[in-house]
Amino acid sequence: MAVRADADRRDPLTGRRLVALDFDGTVIGPDGAVSARTVRAVKAVLASGVEVVPVTARMPGAVLHPGLRLGIRGEAICASGAARVDLRTGRLTWRRPLSPELAAELAGRVRAACLEAAFGWVHEAGVTVEDGYPYPHPDRVVGRIGALTQPVVALFARCDAACRGRFAEQVRGAVAGLADLGACGAGYAEVVRRGVCKLAALRELCADRGVPSGEVLAFGDGAADAPMLRWAGHGVAVGDGVPEALRAADRVAAGCADDGVAAVLEEFVEVNR
Repeated sequence: MAVRADADRRDPLTGRRLVALDFDGTVIGPDGAVSARTVRAVKAVLASGVEVVPVTARMPGAVLHPGLRLGIRGEAICASGAARVDLRTGRLTWRRPLSPELAAELAGRVRAACLEAAFGWVHEAGVTVEDGYPYPHPDRVVGRIGALTQPVVALFARCDAACRGRFAEQVRGAVAGLADLGACGAGYAEVVRRGVCKLAALRELCADRGVPSGEVLAFGDGAADAPMLRWAGHGVAVGDGVPEALRAADRVAAGCADDGVAAVLEEFVEVNR
């Protein structure tokens, strides 16, 4: 993309070489769809020579379809920053995993705090779940958490019992000092290696590419996106994001359902022509 005159550099959308893009809640709504307008906008950014990198809590296999629909053919940061996946092959290109021994210990600690917890885990070959884990996919692979032999990219736990409203805090307490939490929700918590987060993974990817933070345009909606929005040269939160993301952003766009990201990307392409 051509560099414009110095006067134009004052526009916050100029001089950005990489777009870091959260998925769920930012460009993917509750129905799991990406709008046609967003697809066009992302493809226009890619056509201009700027790299677009998904930065998402999704597991590797769940990143491929939306990433390819958006026209992205490079790497995506996934599993809350625990791995990077090649969108063309589905293979992990980089990872910060838990050792099998630590993953098994963490599962034991969580189960001691909540006997009803069931576990699944992401590894190099895909996803494995315990027999009691609600994972209805046709490629369901069942295993035992105590029989782990491979590094674990992310350990995820679910509880559908009465404690589900406070389950994430139970998991946080159980793994404190040994691991961190990634994505969480009612009755669901993801456990990752200490220090793993979206920002840490994005910083390392940008270092690999020689892209400084000032040349990054980042989009997000969640608390996990807030550090990334602050770090980037220009951070954009969608209007229906959580307060942490809105406070961290340099700019607040329209909400996910109103194509807020697409509108900013269209402007980005226009000002950088």
